[in-house]
Amino acid sequence: MELRKLKLYSKDISAQFDFYNNVLGLEADFSGENKISITAGSTQLIFEEEKQSNFTYHFAFLIPNQKLEQAIDFLEKKGIELLKRNGEKIIYFGTTENHVGRAIYFFDEDGNIAEFIERESLKFEDKEDFHINQIIKINEIGMPVDNPKEVSRQLINQFNIHLINRNHLNDIFCWVGDYNGVFIVVKNGRNWLPTKLAAQSNDFKVEFESSDEIYEMEFKNGCITNK
Repeated sequence: MELRKLKLYSKDISAQFDFYNNVLGLEADFSGENKISITAGSTQLIFEEEKQSNFTYHFAFLIPNQKLEQAIDFLEKKGIELLKRNGEKIIYFGTTENHVGRAIYFFDEDGNIAEFIERESLKFEDKEDFHINQIIKINEIGMPVDNPKEVSRQLINQFNIHLINRNHLNDIFCWVGDYNGVFIVVKNGRNWLPTKLAAQSNDFKVEFESSDEIYEMEFKNGCITNK
């Protein structure tokens, strides 16, 4: 699965533009007065201002393998504080000997939980030292809902999504997609790793590729409303 375009909502579009364009260094442009478009590798990340929004998003940027330590240095030199779990900056998925990913986390200006993640199995390599243009794409988007299993089955059936492992589906956390792109479907109230912030339903729009088809989906009020 590939996330091609992701539209989120922002409380302060000017602060988000400054963070992503001037601090991180990603290419970003205003589209009208209340919308910015950010080039995140092969994914277009859009923020549209909605001042009354209380949404907090979680999303992940995929970076090349063996660049995470350099990415830590990159972020910290820009004054961005990493979010730690048990005092550790890097979080491993799987085991340290056989991991399916390792990641670091930080807040953006809206308080969204952004992530840089490596996926060793994807074999993305780059010999240069880490720089922001090495971001490959957006790899994850969080979907907090009341009924994760039901929503996950809807995603799978409606958009022909093939799972790596159906054991990833349960009543609290469902991993819907593959290592190239995934919907992180969690139960409302579950904390977003590695914080104590409880996940709450947040609206977004996404264009993605699944099984060689392109889909457009809106997630609104905790429900999939169209494709």
